[in-house]
Amino acid sequence: MIDSFPVAVCDNIRIAKSKIVKGEQYRGYSASKRRYIYGFKIHVVITEKGIPVEFTFTAASAHDIEGLKQMPLAFAKESTLFADRLRNGGYDGV
Repeated sequence: MIDSFPVAVCDNIRIAKSKIVKGEQYRGYSASKRRYIYGFKIHVVITEKGIPVEFTFTAASAHDIEGLKQMPLAFAKESTLFADRLRNGGYDGV
């Protein structure tokens, strides 16, 4: 399975003072948390037993497809990758 989760660097009120990252690309919206995030997204591929096998980081504003494109996805040929799907402009879990 592949999924992503946000990691906030700071709260919105402290964005101007952030020394870790700077720029609008780090401001994104987390629909599951119903709030804006300033930081990163971590994209993780796990096995059916929950063991992480690949991961990557993107800016919080990046679409999940960008994280998928960054990963080598070096799996066995008979493997199946499960992910969320895009429907009507939002995510619908599969």
